[in-house]
Amino acid sequence: MTNLAKLTFCGGAVGSCSAAAAGYHFLNKSTHQETPKSKKTVGDSLRDEKFVLLSYTDGNSSEWSKVLEKYKSSGEESKFSGVNLSAESAKDNDNIAQLKEKCKSIVEGEFEQGIHDKAKKWCVVPQSLKDRMAALSVTALDYSNEKDKNTSTDSWKEKIKTYKGNEGLSSSSTWSSAGEEDAKIEAIKKDCKSFLEGETRSYDSDFEEKYKKAIAWCA
Repeated sequence: MTNLAKLTFCGGAVGSCSAAAAGYHFLNKSTHQETPKSKKTVGDSLRDEKFVLLSYTDGNSSEWSKVLEKYKSSGEESKFSGVNLSAESAKDNDNIAQLKEKCKSIVEGEFEQGIHDKAKKWCVVPQSLKDRMAALSVTALDYSNEKDKNTSTDSWKEKIKTYKGNEGLSSSSTWSSAGEEDAKIEAIKKDCKSFLEGETRSYDSDFEEKYKKAIAWCA
């Protein structure tokens, strides 16, 4: 007999019906216990932010080498605790193995903001500013085509109304010598090309700041 049938069968006795109802409620609740949700990991968060985790086996060898080079030259505050790398380049394979082991442990662990911020530098495929924009579905303005073929001319016209050329997009900017509108548009296009396709990567300490500039002037 089902729980509901037992409840119906209790008839007119108020006390027995109340007891049966309570029993049914308990049984019904116990059979519908929610499965505890698994806690979010650092890796989950990084994937949600559109980063690609580095391989812990044999892949991404060139990316690991670049990460290691930057890691060695970075300040202690951005490094992992418990990782003691050798300064000798001959031991770089061992150094990379240490980073892989640490990253694997971290990305599989429960989310913590401080750990996550370090993993975002050292445990993912490095992204350029242009890569980051693409990963987040942000479209860069057309800085390659000439005026008659450029798909972003109207947007560039708006940008040059407030652009000053000293925003730090390019150390070789020609903005200061640009006079007419067309010359200014060409100058800011060149600045954005240099900026978005430059050497800045997601492991650099000023990446977030530069990304905001990229959005402000080049998207």
